[in-house]
Amino acid sequence: MLLTLSFLERFHALGLLLIRSGTGLVLAWKIFPDFIRGPEAWVGQGEMMSAIGFEAGWMLWGLFICLAGFFGGVAMVLGLFTRWAGLLCALFQIIATVYFIGAEAGMETIVLHGLLALLTLGIGLIGSGDWGLDHLLE
Repeated sequence: MLLTLSFLERFHALGLLLIRSGTGLVLAWKIFPDFIRGPEAWVGQGEMMSAIGFEAGWMLWGLFICLAGFFGGVAMVLGLFTRWAGLLCALFQIIATVYFIGAEAGMETIVLHGLLALLTLGIGLIGSGDWGLDHLLE
């Protein structure tokens, strides 16, 4: 018991809350400046879609990325529509990771987006857990 720390099992819900809310806060905090700066910043975000072959509509894609990142992050913090938010944010983080690898961005940027992709994918698969608002929708 002590060797495997199995007594910490009772903190499972707290651990998931910390992972979910921490990831959601980082996503919302990271995208918010681009969200409020408007169309010029949205074009910069939307440009990442070129990594998967979209060469037009960058402003619209950028707005969608900003909306998904900010409101998806808030949804993760609240544990509301957690799976949808996690999977949508994971999709955009995977695209961002591929884009930054192709753009030969710094390792710090690539690792950040790769880590966020893994975290949001995991959150999308697990859901909000016991301490989220998703259980009110069931």
